[in-house]
Amino acid sequence: MKSNIHHYLRTFILISTVALLSIALPDMYKKFFGSKLNSIFVGYSPIDENFVYRESSFGKNSKTTYYSKTETFKKDEYIGKLPLMYYRYLINRDKFPEELSYLGEDPALIREYTQYFRFRANEINRKQIPLHTLFEANPKYGRLEQPKDMYRLTENGIQFVNLSTNQVDKEKTLLFTKALQEEGASFPIKRAFSNPNVRKSFDEGAFMVDGKNQVFHLKMIDDKPVVNNTSINMEDIKYIKVDENGRKEFYGALITEDSVHLITYENYKLIKLPLDKFDYKTSSLSFRVSPIHKFTSLTYYEGDKHHIDSTAMNLDYSVVQRDRVIRDRYSSEIYSNIITIIFPFILELSKGHDYHYSLKLKDISMISLGISLILGLLYIVLLRKNRRNPNYYKLNILLIIFGGIYGIITILTLGKILKNYDMDKEEL
Repeated sequence: MKSNIHHYLRTFILISTVALLSIALPDMYKKFFGSKLNSIFVGYSPIDENFVYRESSFGKNSKTTYYSKTETFKKDEYIGKLPLMYYRYLINRDKFPEELSYLGEDPALIREYTQYFRFRANEINRKQIPLHTLFEANPKYGRLEQPKDMYRLTENGIQFVNLSTNQVDKEKTLLFTKALQEEGASFPIKRAFSNPNVRKSFDEGAFMVDGKNQVFHLKMIDDKPVVNNTSINMEDIKYIKVDENGRKEFYGALITEDSVHLITYENYKLIKLPLDKFDYKTSSLSFRVSPIHKFTSLTYYEGDKHHIDSTAMNLDYSVVQRDRVIRDRYSSEIYSNIITIIFPFILELSKGHDYHYSLKLKDISMISLGISLILGLLYIVLLRKNRRNPNYYKLNILLIIFGGIYGIITILTLGKILKNYDMDKEEL
């Protein structure tokens, strides 16, 4: 009985070690031999009506190049092709393009009609404190101030808690909960989203997703609740990024599993952005608005490939041009050529949007498995040559054949420490 326990324990430890090595070794190998991914910025030039790129490499021979699909530029030429981004520099040096002279003569127009926001997957993936801020949208002295209370979502409404006393403000709780009920909100509220930053010129309150997946817009004006039923009802709402801007075209972006919609000031009408490969768990999105066009840049990974999908649009969101840049995530020649020989497979430990970790088997290499099979057969030959019975070494053989380098390292480091007590004292 005791011998069986030792046998199972040894088997568990050896297999677990192989699994751990299959997570750690490829990651270490990437850090040592996989060069860092180049930084690529994609822009759309209203002068050339085409995409332009700024690519920076890292390391000892780091450099930055500026180019389009057809030519390479000097830095000043590149800046001139993106006049709405570098308008201050160009106007100060009297180099603003004549084609857009009406904007160069009044740079306030550029500032007024420019907007930029960015969404990263970790905005959803990170843990959220279950307390929410609601600013007074009509502040007495014209500047937003931090409120003296915060609210939390409860089974029967929203509950305001005074931050100084840690006591529930029952009157305010009842007032705001009743206002939501009167507009048709179904409790409990699932999520509440806002932009809790006082460094903005005005506040648009919070967007709330209720128990029936309806979206409500809540603001506080003169200490009173103002609630609107937006008529938005979607089952897979993952996040709402509120982004106040003086243009007042849209409140922010509504994020679903595979799409991004702008919530407009026009009765909360939704505008879907033209994104083909969006995944709320892994994608990063940049959205830029200028006086003459709109632009999205979507970044995501597929295996060891880094993708940047860019879309230039007219002001009415009709697509003008699309572009896709694909780069190796690790571009070292040593890395890309040898990894399939060294590692028979890779176990990837990934963190999901709900903070649960999962293991994913990826990059199974038939080349490496073939080499491992040959090594396993050579190991059997070596055992027979030393007059040892291969039947006593079944686990070792299997670890070498299916675990490759992971199995070999495991046997060399732990094999003699963890002796198999079922082998009649014969050493590994």
